[in-house]
Amino acid sequence: MKPFNIILLIISAFTLYFIQLWEPQYVAPLYLMLLSVCFIFGLKNNDINLTHISLFLVVINGIEYITFTKLIDPIAQNNDYLSKGTIIFGLQFVINLVAVCVFIFRVQLSKKLFGSSKVSLTDFDAFFHWFFILSAFNCLLALAENTVRNIYDIDFQFFYDLYPIVAYLLWALTFGALITMAYCSIKERNTIIE
Repeated sequence: MKPFNIILLIISAFTLYFIQLWEPQYVAPLYLMLLSVCFIFGLKNNDINLTHISLFLVVINGIEYITFTKLIDPIAQNNDYLSKGTIIFGLQFVINLVAVCVFIFRVQLSKKLFGSSKVSLTDFDAFFHWFFILSAFNCLLALAENTVRNIYDIDFQFFYDLYPIVAYLLWALTFGALITMAYCSIKERNTIIE
């Protein structure tokens, strides 16, 4: 089986698995674990770019997970649906915009934070900020629908229902991009050895 097909199969399998689990309290820790595995793989194989990208993803998603499980969920439970949706989707929108900036300037941030001269722009750097742009757009649509639905008392939940599916698909695509980076790293290293 060709590597492209294997990676496509991994992305599809994780998308379906994430959607099947559905609940963020189960999916988010699993996703963080997968990102951590990619980080450890990057460290072990001296792939500085994979290591830094994985680290940024772990930090961003870890902050989001801790923020929502420890701070936002207890606060949002006592609010009406409009306030709850505005807090949740609004904060996720802001986190995604910050992540877009982090990944647009990933090389500069990596050099500044870690002082490594081996950091370089990869072919994969173009994907990660787009994943977060799509995620921010997903949040914005859910936020707008939540606002309209609760202000005008409309019984319509298209983007709200679609929101987790799109989010889990983007997580699977992100993981697939990291797996592809790892595969290319191994292939490049084996080519150099030969």
